[in-house]
Amino acid sequence: MKNNQLEPIFIIFIITMTAECVLGLGKQFHHVGEAKSWSDAREYCRTHHTDLASIRNQEEDGQLMSTLPQLSSSIYFGLSRVNHSAAWRWSEGLDEAPITSSEYTNWDNPLEPLPRNCTCLQLRTDSSSYKMFHSLSCVKTKYALCGNIDGTFQLVTTSLTWEEAQQVCKNNDQSLATITDLNSVTETINACPWIGLFRDMDDEWKWIGEKQSDLRIWAPGHPSYRNCGTISEDLKWHSDVCETTRNFVCQEETPRLVKEKKTWEEALEFCRTQSGHPANLASLASDEVHQDAVRKILAATTDEVWTGLRFLAGSWLWMSGEQLQYQDLPVCPATGHGCGALPTDGSRPWEVRDCMEKKNFLCSKMA
Repeated sequence: MKNNQLEPIFIIFIITMTAECVLGLGKQFHHVGEAKSWSDAREYCRTHHTDLASIRNQEEDGQLMSTLPQLSSSIYFGLSRVNHSAAWRWSEGLDEAPITSSEYTNWDNPLEPLPRNCTCLQLRTDSSSYKMFHSLSCVKTKYALCGNIDGTFQLVTTSLTWEEAQQVCKNNDQSLATITDLNSVTETINACPWIGLFRDMDDEWKWIGEKQSDLRIWAPGHPSYRNCGTISEDLKWHSDVCETTRNFVCQEETPRLVKEKKTWEEALEFCRTQSGHPANLASLASDEVHQDAVRKILAATTDEVWTGLRFLAGSWLWMSGEQLQYQDLPVCPATGHGCGALPTDGSRPWEVRDCMEKKNFLCSKMA
């Protein structure tokens, strides 16, 4: 019975050796000239490649830029946040720590990734011009429109952040203006001064003072919910509305960590049928590939991850057919303990485990 269970895998292994080879180590980028929303683009990349492109350092940035055609409009890549107050994360690691200030970024300007939670009122020299609200980053510097108790307004022509503007108004026994009627604002100046409308942590727009207003005359494209990353024609990073349809760039990475818990054979089946392309459990047949795998599995949710190391027909082998470099594997492992795993703590290059244990695993794409 034991030999019958192993026979199908062994036959597949022979076919694999003669017909396929594993792609080399590294990350490859693929520009897709098909306009999709950010979420649809991510689904496409996960089906046909690995994921939307992530750019972890300047070297990867240069590699990506060298593969892109001349851009006529912005394209999506793998940066996003779940809402205006959340941190930016890479699509391939949404359960990892958010991007920090010490990590590589290429934003067009320092304000670009910040949420646009504060509001200014666009004014014109012609007082009859239509006045509209604009949502902006609260650390941008603008003039301030303070409101008096009697309903009149005072324009402060000093460049201030939204919080600084509120403090200046407060020092004069005022508050940033609450607008109940656009006609009550008679100032004529080409500027967009801060007013008291802001977005709170519950994603609701409120006025900062006691006086409230239902008035919301937003300019086109506002309020801004720019929660997805784009690369523009100048090759700088920008934020955009996720529902906008754009071309996008995917990445291919091997080996790839899959954070699902499966037995060894379930993991093999997943790699070969569910990963979006022909693949195998990863063979760590060189020091370079092994070290890259050790780096990737730091994000695993199990203490070890399955690899393509397997004991079949009395011999240890890589499922890809590559040469086995380990010399000290057990000659006769215990029944059922014929599957190889890689410890996430890097303590050993391999561990022999019960094949029915459920672990994360590494897939490698085949050519």
